[in-house]
Amino acid sequence: MEVVVHPLVLFNVLDHFIRRKENQARVIGSLLGRIEGGVVHIQNSFPVPHTEGEEVAVDMAFHRNMYELHQKANRMEQIVGWYTSGGAVNEHSLLFHKFFGGEMEQSPVHLCVDTDLSKGDFGVKAYVSEPFGLVGESALGSQFSPLPVSLPGRDGLTGLDVLLACKQDDASQSMALSDTNNLRSAFLVLLARLDAVTRYVDDVVAGRAKADNAVGRDLATTIAECSSVDKDEFQSLYNGSMQDHLMISYLANLTRAQLAVVQKLQSVV
Repeated sequence: MEVVVHPLVLFNVLDHFIRRKENQARVIGSLLGRIEGGVVHIQNSFPVPHTEGEEVAVDMAFHRNMYELHQKANRMEQIVGWYTSGGAVNEHSLLFHKFFGGEMEQSPVHLCVDTDLSKGDFGVKAYVSEPFGLVGESALGSQFSPLPVSLPGRDGLTGLDVLLACKQDDASQSMALSDTNNLRSAFLVLLARLDAVTRYVDDVVAGRAKADNAVGRDLATTIAECSSVDKDEFQSLYNGSMQDHLMISYLANLTRAQLAVVQKLQSVV
């Protein structure tokens, strides 16, 4: 089984963690998505109130009401598991897992999101509960087994990159890059990766590094998928696309200014 996590889920978990109660160590919530061919696609989530201390409890009535509301908006999304803030499981995780497991036909997925961002990246881990015991005898208990986790393409993670870049700054002052600056940033990242690949190939050819067959196959596949475009033709296509983008931005700003003027006139009248 494999788990694919949509960026929206990470945003929801971080937002839930930021808005938690002052004395609350972590937050939990339900995961929505679908299961196709052994792959769990986690596409959405919502918070669920809980207590964790001398008593451990989950507000399952709130969970069911929220799930019914989500079903009215998108019936394709089903409960696939639950999430928690923090990078690891603890002694209460199995109890929460049983709570959510009672709401599902299959075994739920437990998603742990490292909201501390201590490593400069989102530490996302997924687990599934499996019984353990001696062969031929009844299970002695359950344990969490890790599952491979993947995130979608980098195109869907631009906002997450902004959050990571602003981790050490005042959150109220952080702003998303404009489309032009974002494109420039993407090109700089691409150039850095091309330089790294070029150095690796040069080192392999010169005998300074050991060749990796898997890396070689990936490079060959990537080069084969790249379309051969003349430099001048590419420059023309890029300039045309950039002019269209600037025109759209200009019209959007003009419309915004006109709406602001209309609102001012209405307030005066």
